[in-house]
Amino acid sequence: MATKTSFAALLALLAFVPECYALEAPPVGPCTDEVQQCFAHTDARRDQCFKSAASSPSCAGSELGNLARRRAEFATLVPNDVDAGPSFLGPQLIDRACIANFDNAWSGALLKGPISAEQNVSLMSALEKCSRNQASDVMRP
Repeated sequence: MATKTSFAALLALLAFVPECYALEAPPVGPCTDEVQQCFAHTDARRDQCFKSAASSPSCAGSELGNLARRRAEFATLVPNDVDAGPSFLGPQLIDRACIANFDNAWSGALLKGPISAEQNVSLMSALEKCSRNQASDVMRP
């Protein structure tokens, strides 16, 4: 009986509550919107989406565009250039679990609003940690 009374009292209170306004989301620019759409894709399609977003006119030259370009370089696909070989530093291995964690952190940061310069540096640093240089032959016993 007490539950029915409490429920009825709650409904009565809600009827007299003034109209509430939803919190407004921070303004989203076209580049942010393009990058956020990439998180809806998986694996190779996500990598390609970041590449497209980075080269779009709305993202080109921006910090967010540079981060998207660098993230696209961690693609699971073979490079487009047939003659492309490993860099002079040697081949790099990519930690896919690290990339997934980075994507989650980046997506979460974008949902909170525009990314500050400090956040951008932190995200770029986290992304760079996802590549591991292959051990040198000199280091092996």
